[in-house]
Amino acid sequence: MIRVKNELLERYIAQSNTTVEILEILSGQMNDIFRQITAGAPAEKTAVVKDLWIKTVDAINDVLLEKGTMSQFKSALDAWGKAQLEAIDLVKPKKKRQYRVRLTKRQKRFIEYCSRGDSAAKAARRAGYSPRTARQIGYENLRKPHITQHIPVELSKLDRS
Repeated sequence: MIRVKNELLERYIAQSNTTVEILEILSGQMNDIFRQITAGAPAEKTAVVKDLWIKTVDAINDVLLEKGTMSQFKSALDAWGKAQLEAIDLVKPKKKRQYRVRLTKRQKRFIEYCSRGDSAAKAARRAGYSPRTARQIGYENLRKPHITQHIPVELSKLDRS
């Protein structure tokens, strides 16, 4: 992308090529990049990217055909770069990293006592939390998905024994 942008800027500055030649080079390169980005993408996402692409190409064409200034051409190329990044995000969204949360010793004991039928406050006290804050900690622990997902597992272990 940067190589293409610099090459086009140099040609635009030199004016050695006509506007039509610059447009041909640009449209060929943009089509190649569009095909690379949308390869294997679902049709509905490809259509959204295509609309984005057309708007960007039209903006660059307007600048070139109207003999726009250098700053207008640079801003049109910047818009094309942003459109490429947006298109990549649309087609190939980044995967969210899933982190494995480790349970503390108290949390493990809390799960054990909760699965035995104790209330959240009682389980928190028995797990080693302060008696003053046990009620609040018990409530908070039951709202944490990484803790609550272990309670049914612990229940099934107790049923087996």
